[in-house]
Amino acid sequence: MPFLQEEKTGQATTDSYASLLKSKLTELSKVSVVVSNSHGSNSIKYKVLASNDPDGAAASFAEDKTEATLAAGAAERYVLTGPFVWVDVQVRAATGGSQGTGNAWLYATR
Repeated sequence: MPFLQEEKTGQATTDSYASLLKSKLTELSKVSVVVSNSHGSNSIKYKVLASNDPDGAAASFAEDKTEATLAAGAAERYVLTGPFVWVDVQVRAATGGSQGTGNAWLYATR
């Protein structure tokens, strides 16, 4: 049964990608992320990076989920493609100067 490992809600986006939720994973078999945009009118973009570097060095992260757009009020669930040590959900404004609000929940099963 999935359990909530970590959550981050209510983060305003910027015009450049920034980490919304970055987490070191425990020994888990399946990890999924739910990302939502709780802004009333502006869209956001998000992507999911992952790494197997035990220290989570920035250079070790690669895209596991390529950039996707979330309309205002929308949410998506993404299941990571493999076992990873780190996951980093990043968000940004879909249109420069028109910020949205990112939320992320990290679920896992043993």
